[in-house]
Amino acid sequence: MLALVLAVSAVALVSGANHFAGNRELSARRDTLKALQTARELLLARALAEDNTPGALPCPSPDESGSTVTECAPNTTGVIGRLPWKTLGTTPLLDGDGECLWYALSVPQRNGVPAQCRDDSHDGEALCLSVPATPPINPATVPSLVANGEKVVAVLFAPSRSLSTQTGRGSGSGGCRSGSPDQFLESPGTSGTAVSTTISSPQPGGNDQILVITQQDVMKVVAARFLRRLADSGIAFTDGPLADTRGLTSPSQQAFDLKLLTTQDTPNYAKATGSAACPRTSTLVDGLPSSLNYKHPVSTLCLNDWYTWISFDSSKNLLSISIPPANAGEKTVICSATPGSKEVLCV
Repeated sequence: MLALVLAVSAVALVSGANHFAGNRELSARRDTLKALQTARELLLARALAEDNTPGALPCPSPDESGSTVTECAPNTTGVIGRLPWKTLGTTPLLDGDGECLWYALSVPQRNGVPAQCRDDSHDGEALCLSVPATPPINPATVPSLVANGEKVVAVLFAPSRSLSTQTGRGSGSGGCRSGSPDQFLESPGTSGTAVSTTISSPQPGGNDQILVITQQDVMKVVAARFLRRLADSGIAFTDGPLADTRGLTSPSQQAFDLKLLTTQDTPNYAKATGSAACPRTSTLVDGLPSSLNYKHPVSTLCLNDWYTWISFDSSKNLLSISIPPANAGEKTVICSATPGSKEVLCV
């Protein structure tokens, strides 16, 4: 009888331990997913809020500080580092094992406007007179990263607990520890601060978890920003793309640029579209003070070649932006808005 009782107790203890371990693993996965999703939302919000290049994503943080850098790896496919949580205005985002998130960025998605042209100063003015964003960020931008067979603009990594081969994780505060990517990530494609074309996860024996951001994810929020401002601007449009004529009958092209920029921006009045430069002029434009022609940041739409993507259909009274697929299985996304309304629908 005693042996039976002990056996039953042992089974119960093992069952309870397994149940506890299962609950802990489930809780850790839930916390990891929440951290990844929060990071994704913060990055999309940052892309939306970019004034001179909407759609641009910040460079990764090169260390555990959580702060981004102005320029990153222009000559590589992608760059990897920690999620720039401080730049995104939050505390460190940790996975279910208490590790800070990592982040890989497709190089074409970084802000290509020269750094000295992104603020209100006159520094580098000669350069800013003729240099467009390189490359421009719009629906035609092709991501340089591939994650699990899908072209993506960014990859978020939850490294989870260290494996037996990852003995070089350093110390740190708030969960962000020092160390190279290989001490945290097993996903092929990551090496040093650069990222090769292909990232795949999870791997046999590995424990990375990833979440991606696609080109359509980014372009939908940016398209909504432009369409909302256009629809609420009171501008009269003609049929077709806004390229060249900008689709305007009235008011002037200059007023159109002014409507699309945020209130803290001072417009530079572009005189060219497409991949051409967006020069400013020292002469008065429509009677406006000449000082306005020298202010930064440079014209959002012209430098990033958005005019060809925005169209107006008078028969439906709709402004629209079509966002093409970057991957097989994706469909073209069409975002639209009715002039006079602030509501934008993307389907």
